[in-house]
Amino acid sequence: LSDLCRMLSCVPPSQREALAKECISARFLAALRETFHTAEDLNSEEALASLWHITKGIFLLSNQKLTERYLKEDVYDDVLGMLEYDAGLPMEKRIPHRQVMKVKVQFNHVVTFEDAETLERIHLNYRLQYLKDIVLPRLLDDSSF
Repeated sequence: LSDLCRMLSCVPPSQREALAKECISARFLAALRETFHTAEDLNSEEALASLWHITKGIFLLSNQKLTERYLKEDVYDDVLGMLEYDAGLPMEKRIPHRQVMKVKVQFNHVVTFEDAETLERIHLNYRLQYLKDIVLPRLLDDSSF
């Protein structure tokens, strides 16, 4: 994990695309999620802090396809979970993002959509806005996406 943290902390522009391609692969994403579940089960603060840095670095690659993949319905819960362990914040100041998204956020259908893709796009945009405004506000700006 520490090597991956270092790699993602300072990525030269010439290597961003190749690194984004690796991070979007199903194998990498599955391994990242499995590592997160193991670290959380073991309550390993060090590993969870590393996963926070890795996930932050992935979003800072500013790759649209990569960002969209990490915010898709099937994985965003784990991704938000990884972003709950910001070592720069004391435990009592950390936001339980997964709980916020499950309990406090409700989607109200004002207009019905027959196209499931449009509805998924709306949810994706909401998750992206939440990421930019709440989860990583000091790191992401509008030009990143």
